Amino acid sequence: MIISTDCPYGRLGSDPLSENYSSGVQHLDEQTLRYYNRNAAAIAAKYSALKGGITGLLQVAFAPGMRVLDVGAGSGRDLDLLLQNGCDAYGVDPSEQMRAAALDRYPSLQGRITTGSLPQL
Repeated sequence: MIISTDCPYGRLGSDPLSENYSSGVQHLDEQTLRYYNRNAAAIAAKYSALKGGITGLLQVAFAPGMRVLDVGAGSGRDLDLLLQNGCDAYGVDPSEQMRAAALDRYPSLQGRITTGSLPQL
C-alpha cells in the first residue's frame, strides 16, 4: 500500500500478492511472516518481474517531490520506482529478509526502508 500526504488520491493500491490484505489494512501473523522470511529471495524476484498494475500508475499519481510512504514495501520494486520518479519516498516492511532482499536488488533503498507494518504505524 502506498500512502502520500501530498497525493490527492491518498492511498493508491495494495500489494497484489499479499495473502493477508483485507479492508485496506495489511497485518502479518507470525506464520505468514515466517513464510516471507523463508522465501524472501524467490518472492522478491517474482515481484520485481511483474509489470503493469500499480507500476504504471506510479508516475501518474505521484509527482516528483511528493513525500510517499510505501507500507509493505516488500521487494522494494515500487519504492525504487518512486525514487526514480523523483519522490521523497520511504518504505516499511515487517519481514527482515524481504527488506534485505530489497536492499540487495535496489541499493538505492539504503536508509529508506525499515521495519514496520500496519496497524502499528
